[in-house]
Amino acid sequence: MYKIIIALGFFITSLVNGQDSILVKIKSNDYKPINGVLTINQKNKTFDYSNKKGETTIIYKNKSEIINFDLSGYENLNLSVENILKQKKAIILKRKFETLDEIIVKVKKIPEYDSSFKFKSKKKYYTDIIGSNATFLSYYKNKTCKKCYLSTLVLFIKSDSTINLTDYRLKPLIFRKAKDSLINLFENPDMLNISENDKEILIDFSRLSLKFNKNEEFYIGFKLISNDKYSKKLKVRALNFKKSHSLLKKSPVDDWFVLDNDRNGYTLDFELYFRDTL
Repeated sequence: MYKIIIALGFFITSLVNGQDSILVKIKSNDYKPINGVLTINQKNKTFDYSNKKGETTIIYKNKSEIINFDLSGYENLNLSVENILKQKKAIILKRKFETLDEIIVKVKKIPEYDSSFKFKSKKKYYTDIIGSNATFLSYYKNKTCKKCYLSTLVLFIKSDSTINLTDYRLKPLIFRKAKDSLINLFENPDMLNISENDKEILIDFSRLSLKFNKNEEFYIGFKLISNDKYSKKLKVRALNFKKSHSLLKKSPVDDWFVLDNDRNGYTLDFELYFRDTL
């Protein structure tokens, strides 16, 4: 068994080198606070996520610096710090109307299904992810069904005495592999809260039309956000599986890098449940 411990970078909003900061409030066009908006300063590569009140901290040195506001399901927005201050630190994001019906929820049991995928290896272990604000994806080639629709995704996590799972929010991610890119299959902006009792996270996708054709290639995983932005340790179940690999982005301003455990194969452990029809 080859166990991997992954140390991830984290963001601290300390002021250095004469930098300043502002607290910004982000709302939707119906004036409700938006949780989980990623804000990136393109100049100094600092970033933050908005909280439940829609509040986020922006660090800058010059008022001409450009801040990017990004959340799936909403139109991307770029503003200079100067313009943010002119708007009295209030940001309005417009929602993409086509995503209004894309709803994903946690469930307590697996709904009815016609076929399923599980890794058969008995050598499964828990990998320590140390950090926050990471995106973790694993490769999957669909050989389970000829044409089917994803009903449920199951991820496996574990806590220990040093962490509180409620400190985290999790956003499930599914990408279809294209020639030179990854195509995001759904634009739902919501992030799922994790409770202390969670060992398996069952995510219901039945309200979305996520079609999986035979031999199509996908990347399946999650984005993890720590509510207080500080580095912590979370355990996720993984395994070494031949010809598998994973992609890790330590933070929103980092590049992807490949994890394949010296070609022994490496993947998150997950389960997929499908329906033949919607």
